[in-house]
Amino acid sequence: MSGRFYAVRVTAGQEANVAKVASLKIQARKYPIHSLIIPPNLRGVIIVESDNVSTVKVVFQDIRHVKKIVFGTISFEEIHKMIEERKMEEEFYEGDIVEVISGPFRDMRAKITRVDREKKEAVIEFLDASFTLPVTITTDMLKLVKRREE
Repeated sequence: MSGRFYAVRVTAGQEANVAKVASLKIQARKYPIHSLIIPPNLRGVIIVESDNVSTVKVVFQDIRHVKKIVFGTISFEEIHKMIEERKMEEEFYEGDIVEVISGPFRDMRAKITRVDREKKEAVIEFLDASFTLPVTITTDMLKLVKRREE
């Protein structure tokens, strides 16, 4: 770690494209930028390690989808928190009773009918509803209320 860390705001979903263009620019002109980090759980941000902010400004000017360079530096501890592996979230199974903790269905209870572990999604049916309407929702938005009966 020889430089400081700066945040560059970009259009959400375009982080990889902006990083590729910046990387090509850095290699071609030999700018003193040590690393580019795309935090997996922070959309619309690229972390840049450089000795000074003026180099970051020069590299990222005129690149499409770049919004601005955020004022100030970021500590290594903050970056470590952003990119460190999170422990596995709660496991959900078919038949579990869950509560939705965010989104438009917040505080509603539902039963899980199907779980897609790769996509981290679950298909749920609300218990309070007068008719069954299957809704696909990410497991991050669910909290376990009761395990299924075996």
